Parts: sequence; structure tokens; C-alpha cells
Amino acid sequence: YELERILEASELASDRSPGNLDRLVRLLDHPDPGVRYWAAVGCSALAGAALPAGPALLRSLADGSPCVRTAAAEALCRMGEQGPAVKTLRKELASASLLAALHAADSLNFAQVPLDPLSRSLVKGVGGRLNRAYALNAFR
Repeated sequence: YELERILEASELASDRSPGNLDRLVRLLDHPDPGVRYWAAVGCSALAGAALPAGPALLRSLADGSPCVRTAAAEALCRMGEQGPAVKTLRKELASASLLAALHAADSLNFAQVPLDPLSRSLVKGVGGRLNRAYALNAFR
């Protein structure tokens, strides 16, 4: 991981300045997934002001990193582009990785996406998986 670049990207995202959008879009293509994640988070923080990033965020829905896919989907949802983004989040909700599924559930919540019956069922499934994981760890 390129820690210095990740920190720079996280600071850029945290700034929440529309003037950073061009840089955030360029960072969505960075080789390091941590940098790409923070670029997507920065676009999410800008919500509607990030509309010009839509095509890059749509490409990020196919990223190799589940964290990047989920952050890009959340950004698109916050911009009002929910179709492909919600499909991506549904896939992540069904992920074998509880962490990826939980991240997707959080993203749906943060983006205030109204849940259709399938998404609601998947979110409940993540909650059940989380409860089982806690229960298993409590008895170790």
C-alpha cells in the first residue's frame, strides 16, 4: 500500500471541496485500492456536486476491490444515480465477506436509499450474519 498517497487522498476527500472533483476523478484510476476508495468517498461527500464524476464512478462499480465498488455505489446513490449502484450494493450484501456485506448495508443507509423488498431482505440477512458472528465469538 502507498500509505502517503492514501493519506493524501483521504485528506482530499475530507476537504469536501467541489474544486477537488477533477483530482478525485483522476484518483479513481490510481493503482492502489486505498487511494481509489478515498477518491470515491470524496465524490460521495460531494453528493450532487459530483455529477460530472458519474462516468468514472460507474466504471468503479467493476473495480477489483469491494471497498471501492461499495464507495462508488454510495457516491452514485447520493448523486441520484441509483440503478446500477443499487445492483452493485445488492451483490455486496450477498458477499461471502461479512465485512463487505456490512459496508454495503451501511452505504445504503448513509445514502438514504429506499429499500425494495429484495434489498431489505439482504440487509436483514447481513444483520443475522453479524449477530451469529458476535454470538460465536462470545462463546470462545
